[in-house]
Amino acid sequence: MIESWLSAKAAAMGESHDTTQLDRILAEPMLSQWKADAEQVKAGNSYLKYEHSNLQVTSVKTDESTADTSAASSTAEGGQTDGGQTGSDVTTTSTPSSEVLSSPTDAPNRPERATVEATITEKIESYTNGRLDSGSITPDNLRIRYYLTRQDGEWQIESVEPF
Repeated sequence: MIESWLSAKAAAMGESHDTTQLDRILAEPMLSQWKADAEQVKAGNSYLKYEHSNLQVTSVKTDESTADTSAASSTAEGGQTDGGQTGSDVTTTSTPSSEVLSSPTDAPNRPERATVEATITEKIESYTNGRLDSGSITPDNLRIRYYLTRQDGEWQIESVEPF
């Protein structure tokens, strides 16, 4: 889920300004906010190139559980934007979060909300008129809390906050 968000964000804010993935990943109010941000960047003849690494999900809590999950290592590559350009490269350390977040559609007590905490290294390069803006490279080590909601049987990100 988090890797999909990082890929969708890179595509929306990237050179192609492809916002189609946002509809699958984001819920309101975050969906409208990110679509508007992507349009604003596009109108300014700008785009952002994201590089993500060291993604580690440290906690997954649903509205039915409060237990943190333990990390197990794996590696995943992020998606590509239109035009074949890499939008986001992601190296992850994942948890059993997919087990926590996936429950049968007909489960009577399936969770409808979840909170995922993760750490990630994010590098952003800003481009205007196809040129790298000077001083625009900003690598950051982030700790992010993602608030998820289940809509039509699928998990979507409703909001995020650094912590």
